[in-house]
Amino acid sequence: MLAKCRSAPIPIPLKAAFGTLGEGVKSKPFWLPAITFFVCGCTTNGLVGTHMIALCHDHGKKAVAEGGLIAK
Repeated sequence: MLAKCRSAPIPIPLKAAFGTLGEGVKSKPFWLPAITFFVCGCTTNGLVGTHMIALCHDHGKKAVAEGGLIAK
């Protein structure tokens, strides 16, 4: 007879993600990059996305040039 093979249970991805996040927020090393990424993300989105594109347009730059400046 063939032996039955048992595989490990498949975790639910959303449950695993939130479980891992729950463990991470309890540790100090989690918060330093989280806070710095939050600050950089807020300032970059606010300044570059809102003001730099309009500034480039006001100075006669084309859309491709604006994208190149933002990418740098």
